[in-house]
This record gives sequence, C-alpha cells and structure tokens, in this order.
Amino acid sequence: MIGYSGLTAAQASSNTTANNIANINTKGYSRQELHQEAAAALRTYTRYGMAGSGVDAKSIDQIRDQYIDMKWRINQTTLGEYSRKNSYMGEIENYFTDTTIVPGFNSVYVEDFYNALSKLEDDPGSTTTRQSFIGAASSVVEYFQTMATDLSKTQENVNMEIKDVVDKINSIAAQVASINKQINVIEIRGVVANELRDQRNNLID
Repeated sequence: MIGYSGLTAAQASSNTTANNIANINTKGYSRQELHQEAAAALRTYTRYGMAGSGVDAKSIDQIRDQYIDMKWRINQTTLGEYSRKNSYMGEIENYFTDTTIVPGFNSVYVEDFYNALSKLEDDPGSTTTRQSFIGAASSVVEYFQTMATDLSKTQENVNMEIKDVVDKINSIAAQVASINKQINVIEIRGVVANELRDQRNNLID
C-alpha cells in the first residue's frame, strides 16, 4: 500500500515534468508542479505510535506569482497607453514642423507673416509691401485650414482605433467569460484546470 502510493506519486510527478518539458516553447504555458502530502496515518496503534500510509498526490498546480502578474498587466497597460499617446503626439508635432517640402508653423506664421507685417508697418503706402502682407496672410489662413483638416483626420483615426480596441476588448471579455464557466465546471470537482487558466491568462495578457 505504502509502496504503491509512492509509485503513483512518482509517476504523477514524472508525467508533470514531462509535460513541462513538452511545453517549454508553448506561448503562455505556466510551469506545473505536483503537490504532495503525507497520507493519513493508519488507524492502527503500535508500540511506536501510528504508522504512516504513504503519500498522496493532491493536485497539479501552476507555478505563477499573482503579484508579478498584476504588476505586469498594470505596466503593459501603462506602456500601451503612453505608446499610443506618443505616436499621435508625434504625428501632431509633425504638422507644426518645418520640412524641406512643407513649411511649418515657424516659417509660415512666425517668420513670413510677422516679417511682412513689420515691413507693412515701416512702409504702409507701398503697394508691393501691402501685396506681400496679403500673400503672407493668405498663407497663414491656408496653413491653418490645412492644419484643421489634418487634425480632423487624426481625430478620426483615433476614434477608429478606439472603436477597434473596444471591439477587441469585448471579444476577449466574452472569451474569458466562456473560459471561466469551463474552469468553474472542472474545478468544482477539486481539479485545477491549468490549461484553461493558461488560455485565460494569454487572453488577459
């Protein structure tokens, strides 16, 4: 009896190790270990006390740290948030930046417009100066119209991305809810649904 329990536990431990090795390259797989406890003592009293009855293989558990999981998810959420903000802020910044092809805010507004305005103040009677100022002012108007169009497109892209993310979150939430039901059905019988827990963690991560 005692020997048989030891062999059974050893076989379960060997199977668990083999499963870990087989899944070494499986994405999201959590290493598992066999939880063993001393079996209840025999209800037979002897001169030296109650004799043990071997070992019980209680469960196969995942080796995961819930604190690390939580911190990982918080950090990934924060990273994702600031990565998208950085991307869109960089896009908006480009609208204001001077390039060799498209003049930016500094060229159109600060330099050209104010230079034309300064010349107009110095020589308001000059036709050439007035025409130069009107041209600079028209360029400012055109610049801001283009800016408004570009910003509007960026806003549309943001809205579309938000919609796509919301749809993805809803899809993941539905899958997680389905897996939770399966886990509850299995674990109500005292068995740990390790593979289903891995599937759920993959979706959440």
